[in-house]
Amino acid sequence: LSVLTKLATTFRGSDVRKLYLSDNALGIRGLVNLMPMFEGSAMEALYLNNCGLSKESMDTLKTILEAGVGASLKELALNKNMIGRNGAAVVKECLPLCKQLEYFSYAGCRPEGDGSRDVCDGILSMVNGYDEDDQVKLQHLNLEDCTIGDDSSLADALKKCSQLTYLNLKDGGLEEAGMRQIISAVEASGAKLTHLLLDNNDVGSASGEALGNFLRLQLPTLQVLGLEGNELVDEGVAEVLRPYQETPDNPLQELNLNLNEIEQDGVDAILACTFPNMTSLSLEDNEEIPRDALREKFGSKVTFGDDDDVDDLADQLASTGM
Repeated sequence: LSVLTKLATTFRGSDVRKLYLSDNALGIRGLVNLMPMFEGSAMEALYLNNCGLSKESMDTLKTILEAGVGASLKELALNKNMIGRNGAAVVKECLPLCKQLEYFSYAGCRPEGDGSRDVCDGILSMVNGYDEDDQVKLQHLNLEDCTIGDDSSLADALKKCSQLTYLNLKDGGLEEAGMRQIISAVEASGAKLTHLLLDNNDVGSASGEALGNFLRLQLPTLQVLGLEGNELVDEGVAEVLRPYQETPDNPLQELNLNLNEIEQDGVDAILACTFPNMTSLSLEDNEEIPRDALREKFGSKVTFGDDDDVDDLADQLASTGM
């Protein structure tokens, strides 16, 4: 704490624009000790990931933002803190203070259902705070482990986020209805994504066609697509990948289809695609997936899980007659 006090005193009234304090055990006392550093500050980036922050810490953060930092802040990262349900209610009040925000990351903060809705309501209040003719600046949004479900607040906010390029809603409890709301909102905004992470949302095979149609619009820019743990099965995978069968000149670099019950028809759909920029194709935990043709086409870029090395060794031994 004495180090933080010295830091705050040294840089008090300075023109520090970016502050990275992630992976330090700040807690509420540490954040309070830093407050002099924010006086009259035009700070643009504040990274407080994994800092032991709680609901009380969010009260302090709100005070900092209200004192003027909120007017200039462009990047705010609060990942992996113990903010919880009650802290999320304070975050809801913090976000409308940050009208210049381009980057917001709130992964793994244990908001649960009610807290997740508060965070989404805060994002909606932030974008609604823009003047009618102004463009919402948000480009990067990470709400991993927030339970979004089919609540409409986030979708209503995303409709206004035309500059959005990165969207992470892993473990969001979307299911089919929530997923359709989200992709419809992004489509309505006109945003062109480079990263779309929808892993572990149980969207089901019936969502495949809607996802495929959405990806067709995002195909010119999308580089990373995460769909792990969504029970797409072969039918859904085929629909999702149809745009990539139709358009071989695409920028996709990483595709995660782990844990989707993919079998032969799904493999055929993957093999029918061309991915000229692919660096990683993840197909782990698809227990019945045929592998040989995928290995032949994608080589070391495709992974099937922990037993890859065992299978490779077995193949080598078989080829040598051992």
